[in-house]
Amino acid sequence: MDDHKYLFKVVLVGNAGVVLAYDVSCQPTFDCINEWINEIEQYANKKALRILVGTKVDKEEEREVPTHIGESFAAANNFDYFVETSAASSENVEILFQEVATRLASEMRKDETRYNGNKARSLNNENGINLVGRAQQHIRSAQSNCCG
Repeated sequence: MDDHKYLFKVVLVGNAGVVLAYDVSCQPTFDCINEWINEIEQYANKKALRILVGTKVDKEEEREVPTHIGESFAAANNFDYFVETSAASSENVEILFQEVATRLASEMRKDETRYNGNKARSLNNENGINLVGRAQQHIRSAQSNCCG
């Protein structure tokens, strides 16, 4: 974890959202989430969207972290959203990206100065970035290259 702490701090400073992920088939990855929460609380925007993601749900027979444990942990630690996903089967991946994009857009509409005092660009700006479209493109590309 120490090798990646500096990068993690840089990524978090001023971010509008933070996604923490753990492998449902590997308990130690879930156990480390508390350490990352400390990093978030120290370095992230205090109003950043916080999302907890359990990954590799396609490995159900190897599951070590039950869904209800992830849900309870997310609720107890004030995460805004919890979901379990699988990159291998694409389960809930698109839903995750859509949820993040929708929630961030909604919050930016409510308060354009929420994120570091910067004014948000128009959400209908033709020069903007379509996160959902990019995510879908990335998923299709990954599926065709590795998940046959």
